[in-house]
Amino acid sequence: MDDKAATMFKLAQYDRKWRSKLIRSFAIAGLLAGIGSLIINEFIGVASFTTQSLSALLILWSAVLLFSCKELSNRLVLQTPVFCTLILYGYLLYALYAPSQGRYMHELVLGVGLGFPIIFGIQFSLFKTQKAIISAVLEITGLVAIILPHAYATRGSSLPFNGFMFPVLLVIIYGIYLRLLHDFAVIEMQLRSMKKETERINAMAHYDALTGVLNRRGAEVLLDTVLMDAQTNNRSFSVLMLDIDHFKQVNDTHGHQAGDELLKAFSAHISAQLREDDLLARWGGEEFLIIAPNTDQNNRHLILKRLESSVKGDSFFIPGVTFSAGFTTYHPGDTRQALIKRADTALYKAKAAGRNRIEVFSSEAGLSLAAS
Repeated sequence: MDDKAATMFKLAQYDRKWRSKLIRSFAIAGLLAGIGSLIINEFIGVASFTTQSLSALLILWSAVLLFSCKELSNRLVLQTPVFCTLILYGYLLYALYAPSQGRYMHELVLGVGLGFPIIFGIQFSLFKTQKAIISAVLEITGLVAIILPHAYATRGSSLPFNGFMFPVLLVIIYGIYLRLLHDFAVIEMQLRSMKKETERINAMAHYDALTGVLNRRGAEVLLDTVLMDAQTNNRSFSVLMLDIDHFKQVNDTHGHQAGDELLKAFSAHISAQLREDDLLARWGGEEFLIIAPNTDQNNRHLILKRLESSVKGDSFFIPGVTFSAGFTTYHPGDTRQALIKRADTALYKAKAAGRNRIEVFSSEAGLSLAAS
């Protein structure tokens, strides 16, 4: 996975985590609503098999949703709004049309007043805004269709939840609530878009557009960070400066497009030789920089041997192309400029010695690796 893909992957992961947390909140609300309905129904003496069964189903489904909300593509999660809607429709049908009159007020307040806003919120978390609104409108339509026969039968009554005023108020209240959810979703989408754009701009500022590796600016920032870590925690690291041999001749002979392809193939080939913690950057032109954490004079042969096996360039875009490199190790008190200067001096020595080789800065035990 290249760095740009990794950035987009992290943003997608952030978005999924945010939505998972939101759905988890709704699942907890569903649990509380189900448990609350069981307790309230028993306390006020209106419990029945139907109401308690519906409450138990709500509790069960909310519990399952709570433990499966990490997988937003899970079929169970995606069907949650439909299932919860059916449960609330059942509550409403029982409350309005059950033979025992006088009990429905509590069911309406619990089922309609609390349940549907939770469902709407889940839909806006799971689906795109347009689909969430369409689903909510269909659910409100079904709700009104259930209430209308009761409203007609009780028209003219001054009791709560009787007559046509109740469905009208529901439509108005839910319409306002959906508008707020819509506005929130638009704002949240704009914020995520701004975050993605910021990440993209940062990536452009710190990564090379051609090769996908860090550019010079990104390498300098990272090198300063590694330097600070080494000074604070007494850790070691090394720096290598690489240069493709006779790169100008490649451009002159094969054209600049071939030169670009060589740079991409070279960076990919060198990256494949590095450890997971090592970092490659394009320093400028055909020069590249490697930052190798936890590498000192005692274990530097590990990375040098891996690079030595690649120095002939057999796997490059153009056969026969080689590279030279200079190696230096961090010493206490070093600055970024001092490290780069030593690595560059070692690189110059490799060039002067005939190219196609890796040179270690001379004061650092004098190890020199050359490709034959």
